Amino acid sequence: MAKVIRREGARGPRAKHTKELSVRLAEAGDEAAIAHLRWLSDAQHAEALPGYFRTPAAGVRPAPRPTPSQPVLVATRGEEVVGYLVLLLAGTPRDPATVPGARARVDALVVAPSARRAGIGKKLIEEASRRALAFGARDLVLTVWSGNDGAEAFYGALGFAPLARVLRLDLERPLAARGKARVARRTKRGDG
Repeated sequence: MAKVIRREGARGPRAKHTKELSVRLAEAGDEAAIAHLRWLSDAQHAEALPGYFRTPAAGVRPAPRPTPSQPVLVATRGEEVVGYLVLLLAGTPRDPATVPGARARVDALVVAPSARRAGIGKKLIEEASRRALAFGARDLVLTVWSGNDGAEAFYGALGFAPLARVLRLDLERPLAARGKARVARRTKRGDG
């Protein structure tokens, strides 16, 4: 059974890593460590976007279940699970507007705060890329929430580039106020 990582702050001291890093498919016994990492990620999302994400209660969301079309990869140092990645593999929907083919998407990538900046995320992406290519996918896509500059920089350094942009309209604000806010931002930047 894999050890559950210690809960530490994202900016806490970094321990020297002497054990070899490996990436493998999730196994029975990894669930508690993955669920804990998922909880840490959920808490980070709730703190960054409280109007969109709920503050998680411990143990509410179990570890994702691996399937052939949803492999779960784990990064370990010795016996300790220090990260995981959920990969979604699927064919394109039957739609005459889309080019048929295999698609691969990273649904989640989480690295323990105490293990960040040690190449773990990169190793997980490399293994996900290898599996996506073997599946027949031509590219690997993922979503990064606005304001997560660290994640954008990390993925950009690996070669990820914008593909689409999801826009949000706050329906609780009057339309006139929304338009005035946009004009005020453009005027402040010198665009308008």
